[in-house]
Amino acid sequence: MASAIKGKRMANEAAKPARVRARAARGRPARKVNPRSGPTLESFLREEGLFEEAAARAIKEVLVLQIEASMAREGITKAEMARRMATSRAAVDRLLDPGNPSITLATLFRAASALGAELRIELAERPRARRRKPARG
Repeated sequence: MASAIKGKRMANEAAKPARVRARAARGRPARKVNPRSGPTLESFLREEGLFEEAAARAIKEVLVLQIEASMAREGITKAEMARRMATSRAAVDRLLDPGNPSITLATLFRAASALGAELRIELAERPRARRRKPARG
């Protein structure tokens, strides 16, 4: 009976991929593979041509949250913000509307200046995808 169980264990070990067996030999537990995992949200949005729009909206929402937090911290009302920016209250409402994508960089810089802050914009290179080594055959 014990030899039959041992034989099954050896057959199961032989069926595992080489990298899983190598991890086990080094004393590391084998990673479980999720059969339901798929592409990332970013790759899906890129494939559908929606990534830039989603990224722009997310950045705008973060900026709005930061501006609102700074206004609250300083005790600045929308009317006071409009006065400091030399614009209308309606323009401040558009600035603070996360769904409004038509805010210019000039408006964002004026808002930062009105709050005594600095707006930084940066162009960053995307990390390059790792290339897999070809399988040895």
